[in-house]
Amino acid sequence: MLLRLAEGSGYRELVTAPVVPLGHSAAASWPYYFAAWKPERTLAAISVSGQWPYFRDATFAPDIWGNRNIDFVPCLETMGEYEAADTWSNEGLKEREAHPRLPLSMLACPAEGHFASTTEKAAYIAFFHW
Repeated sequence: MLLRLAEGSGYRELVTAPVVPLGHSAAASWPYYFAAWKPERTLAAISVSGQWPYFRDATFAPDIWGNRNIDFVPCLETMGEYEAADTWSNEGLKEREAHPRLPLSMLACPAEGHFASTTEKAAYIAFFHW
């Protein structure tokens, strides 16, 4: 995909440029899949209202990594208060325990729902990958 985009756009640097993949909701595992595919190109992986890196679900987070890991890729998962931030954080704690070298963060968003976007949330996401 990136090769074709580089060829079509004329921006050849897209073939090797570092990437910060971002996914939301049902596509929120995609950043981690990208990181598992090319960890050397991934600056950070950001999952908005989504998943933890090693969470698996046959419907929306299938296990397609094989034996790869992303234990050295900074990862951020954001979750609003009204979409289970308080309980979903337990899965993140399990992953931190299972992968102690994984730089993993969670941004819990008080009073936010699944599609919420705030200036503060956008600024934090931008700061995280910088």
